[in-house]
Amino acid sequence: MPICVNCTSSVAVLYTQYESAYNLRLEQCSACHAFADPYVEHDTLTLVIDLILLKKAVFIHLIYNQRSEPRRVVSGKKTSTVATTSQSKDGEEWERYQTTAKLGIGLVLLDAVIRCSHLGLLSPDLTSGFRIRQFALVLFHCIGETIAFHTMIICTCYFLIPFIGMILPGFQPNSISADHGNSPKPESSRSDIRNHLKLSHVPLTIFYSSLTKFFLLSLLSIWHTSQPPETAPPTSPFEAYPIIHAVWMMFDEAVLDREWVVRNILGGLAAGFGLRGESF
Repeated sequence: MPICVNCTSSVAVLYTQYESAYNLRLEQCSACHAFADPYVEHDTLTLVIDLILLKKAVFIHLIYNQRSEPRRVVSGKKTSTVATTSQSKDGEEWERYQTTAKLGIGLVLLDAVIRCSHLGLLSPDLTSGFRIRQFALVLFHCIGETIAFHTMIICTCYFLIPFIGMILPGFQPNSISADHGNSPKPESSRSDIRNHLKLSHVPLTIFYSSLTKFFLLSLLSIWHTSQPPETAPPTSPFEAYPIIHAVWMMFDEAVLDREWVVRNILGGLAAGFGLRGESF
């Protein structure tokens, strides 16, 4: 069942389609009385921009509502949406895995190219054979790093969410609580978005949220500037205070590793924000 991107309440349908695919009417949410999902009418570029801006509504649209069937009206006769069966659920799950795999392959290749660019392995001065070997090594490193990161996050969600569900009633989703053999909580005490949460949503959300990181890393690769040779060590006005001086020197332009900050700090914050928006 689709979810309202504003209040995360379940809705029957997101829009009504008339005659053609481009003739449609958005449906209102019965809880907040706003359009349930305006992203139905938006193009891919708008979705990508909002993903880079880490808007919560676009995560809900892509994770939960993208495969929702509309209410169709043909020749003035209203037809209901197709009922969700176990076969359709399996089909949605398989499509989700395919989307995750395609997005993951593309982002891992982009990550490898960005790393090679920062390492100077794309220089035309190097031989093609050397560049191919180095790119393969960087690519295997990116694949291993991605698998390790996603495995850690999925395992953490698998064990931590049921534990938190025992402490905070209404937190634990149906799909994860059933895997652990716990009796499901009453529907009224649990958020609608948590009722639809599955572990397969986690890697897809991480890939979507990583677009912000890769967008900034791509900019750093395009406008990469080499530091001029230093004639004197950098100084700070806080040399009398060791702790403040150490923090000041960490953010010095000649010392700060922008790629590390974007990849680890901003990338981690973006992944956490995406998972929070996708599960709360």
